Amino acid sequence: MPRSSGGRLAAKAGGDEGLLRSLDGHYLEGTTTGLAAWNGGAPVLAPKGVLASVTAAAFFAGDAASAPLTSEKLREGAILLGSLTMATPILTLDGAPCARPVEMLARIAEFNRRLLQDPTLGTDL
Repeated sequence: MPRSSGGRLAAKAGGDEGLLRSLDGHYLEGTTTGLAAWNGGAPVLAPKGVLASVTAAAFFAGDAASAPLTSEKLREGAILLGSLTMATPILTLDGAPCARPVEMLARIAEFNRRLLQDPTLGTDL
């Protein structure tokens, strides 16, 4: 599968997905994925400047706040969401490790299981 230019740049730096940032330095979304900060179980999405993610909407069932996504917030736990990636934790951000809270990993595993088993998941969005 061809990569986007952001994905190619990420690969050159040893990553899997490029993240887009706003002019003020806040993270917005991945080049092919939605982006959310786990925020201690109270998920946060970027407030503006991003495309709506159907996968994120299904994952959070409409229960996500919006706020600027900083590197500090993402390093406390963050999720990439997409139709090809499903839900996956961010392992590192700019070479620094990201936390992977147990509750976040459990929610990711349950969502991905449901996504694979239930063809109607998200069709009511």
